[in-house]
Amino acid sequence: MNGRRYRIEYGPTALDDLDSLAERVRKQILREIERLKCGLHGDIKRLRRADVAYRLRTGDYRI
Repeated sequence: MNGRRYRIEYGPTALDDLDSLAERVRKQILREIERLKCGLHGDIKRLRRADVAYRLRTGDYRI
């Protein structure tokens, strides 16, 4: 780990989508997103045909 910390920003659509999920799933997703503050760890892959875009998989969801 490089010691660098990142900031997470949620757009309105993301917040609406999170609100529509079951609480257990929402907590799981938020926990994984919060881990990204310390770097790209977990089931993360760089997206093709995108300059800087990644996807994070947690359970049945891609973020």
